[in-house]
Amino acid sequence: MSQSPTCEIQLLGPVEISSDDASIKISRRVERAILYYLAAEHRPISRTTLIDMLWPETDDIDQRRALRTALSRLRNELPDPEIILTELDRVWIDLNRCKVDLLIFTELYQSLQSVLKAYQEDQTLPAQIVKQLREALSLWHGDRVIHGDNLSSYPEIDAWRESLNRKLSNQRKTLMERLADHYQSAGQLQMALDLFIQLGTMDVLNVPIHVNILDIFTKLGRHQEALNYCDGLEDAFEQKYNMPLPEPILNHCHYARLQLEISKEKNGDKWTLPLTMQLP
Repeated sequence: MSQSPTCEIQLLGPVEISSDDASIKISRRVERAILYYLAAEHRPISRTTLIDMLWPETDDIDQRRALRTALSRLRNELPDPEIILTELDRVWIDLNRCKVDLLIFTELYQSLQSVLKAYQEDQTLPAQIVKQLREALSLWHGDRVIHGDNLSSYPEIDAWRESLNRKLSNQRKTLMERLADHYQSAGQLQMALDLFIQLGTMDVLNVPIHVNILDIFTKLGRHQEALNYCDGLEDAFEQKYNMPLPEPILNHCHYARLQLEISKEKNGDKWTLPLTMQLP
């Protein structure tokens, strides 16, 4: 019979390790690196692999002894030393004793991927699938995996973290976009807008996302907000990427400007709208 987890490891954002709502601090960087790797990989890892990740091509220390010491210290800092299991050359985390948000997200993502194939992008989704999408996305409490811990002393671990971050961030964006599409198709435009704006912040060069945002602002009659968004995009594209706004975005900005001028004229206010962008 499985037991209730005695600790929780949150890796989807700034790292948080806790037990019974009390925060746990792992004092040494090497032990934290081992814990992150074991928690995210969720499989038995050979000691040789851990040594290669932590101390590649290092001859000035006894690597196996250093690993034994680090594992012993890590066990002592966790609420239950049996969270870290070993057998012969293998090391792993007992997931019956420790809850890991990254693993829950991965399982939900894999389940949703197979289910979502049955629906077109412009189709609304059943309530149960929407619930699962929201549950998966709620696991994130930041925009980067294992954020805020400087692992540069262990380049292999740092590179692994960056690769993991790219993979999981893309999975997160896929689910966010599908949920936003659902809300847009269901006429829940504000909820769709909130998600699209978050996506636009995460991926500034994603033109279709920005077009969706401007389209929703227009449908909601919020033309001034659309133009403010256009100005912000123009600054971001010019300052960060040294490039003009792509034509599809410019066209939507121009349309928003025309709609606002029409609205002003209907209200008897024909002042000229200031806009920094040079729109066609």
